[in-house]
Amino acid sequence: MTEGPPTFAGPPQAAPPPPAPVPPPELDAPFEAHWPPWTAPVALVAALIATLVGGGLIVAVVVGAAGDSLSNPPLGATLLATVFQDVALVAAAILFARHHDRDISPASFGLRPIPVRRAAPLIVAVFAASFTFNLFWTLALGSKQQENLHKQLGLGSDTLGIVATALVVTAVAPVAEELFFRGYFFAALRRWRGPGLAAVLTGIAFGAVHGLGATPVVFLVPLAFLGFLLCLLYQRSGSLLPGIAVHVINNTLAFGIDEHWGWQIPVLLAGSAAIV
Repeated sequence: MTEGPPTFAGPPQAAPPPPAPVPPPELDAPFEAHWPPWTAPVALVAALIATLVGGGLIVAVVVGAAGDSLSNPPLGATLLATVFQDVALVAAAILFARHHDRDISPASFGLRPIPVRRAAPLIVAVFAASFTFNLFWTLALGSKQQENLHKQLGLGSDTLGIVATALVVTAVAPVAEELFFRGYFFAALRRWRGPGLAAVLTGIAFGAVHGLGATPVVFLVPLAFLGFLLCLLYQRSGSLLPGIAVHVINNTLAFGIDEHWGWQIPVLLAGSAAIV
């Protein structure tokens, strides 16, 4: 039996370099959704049906346990139903998005960081435009009607109830509504006819949904205009965070003014911003 020539192993191979990190998308280029445009209204209807069934069940259970009337539910039932609606909106966005894109992440819905120096001027511009439109809209209609959130939500004089309601209105709702209407709804419609028409349709849907509640009709057009502006803000900034900031400021001022607050308004704004 003969032996072959000896073999010599070469020098140890160096480990391959790690792959270069994928740079984040430019903020000037918002995330392009992979979910088709038709899913926008379908997801909204699904969330509203879930709210009608689930929220109604919550109210019925709480009212039954408290021995109250369905025509005048306690504050706790109203708050739970409101939070359920916000959860339903977020859940609908995530479920429909994952059905068409298994690799979604918070950034897919616009939850991406943005420098303050870039976001601040955009936030001021959008809020100023919304405030100006509200002012001229009210003057044009000659309406002195005010949105009485205290009465609509059934608030009493209980401090804990007022604080809990304030945080739902100024912290939970802005995040949920921006994630769904701008992060999902607008992103889907943008694939159909571009950002302009998508912003208009999203604004209309945003105002109409608020009309399903106790919001007076006179406020629906300004809400739709705000929804339109928030779409443009998302399109321009590439991030959902400036829109959430505008939404928080808007709801905080509306709630604080309705409660005839003074120093409490900046305190609520700081608390809501911290929670967000």
